[in-house]
Amino acid sequence: MPDVHPPGLSPGGGCTTILGPGRSSVRLARVAVRTWLAEYGLQDQAEIAELLVSELAANAVLHARGRYRLTLSLESGRLRCTVADEGPDLPEAPGVCSDADSENGRGLLLVDALADRWGSGRVEGGAGKEVWFELTAGGPDAPAGRTGPAPVSEPRCCLPGRAR
Repeated sequence: MPDVHPPGLSPGGGCTTILGPGRSSVRLARVAVRTWLAEYGLQDQAEIAELLVSELAANAVLHARGRYRLTLSLESGRLRCTVADEGPDLPEAPGVCSDADSENGRGLLLVDALADRWGSGRVEGGAGKEVWFELTAGGPDAPAGRTGPAPVSEPRCCLPGRAR
């Protein structure tokens, strides 16, 4: 994926980074989520957010076979995680796995079960897709009145010491 934002993908505030295409990038995506949530006192969301980001990142690595962009943002008490890649196919709606022994096909079931909301769509111009989920961002670890970073035109990198 090019280092520029694809048309129609507006990451907003928060952080964004380009990862992939190897399996090790899924671990880096989890680290980014954990690090960013800790920065805003939202450790109580880290376990679920890491799991769901892992599923979206693994799908990008497996199906798009290229780099992908991870964007994390926090607005109005909602954590939004988006994975955008250049793969042409939108994910199929989760359903009951047809083969109970299959190692694939369960990721979006987890996203559907654990996220408050999720969805997917094409990046404007048809150059890829994005899959996202949202979680309510609150709880005992959240600082009073803190709703996350102010929106900026160029979000920072999710992984310290790494260029977008």
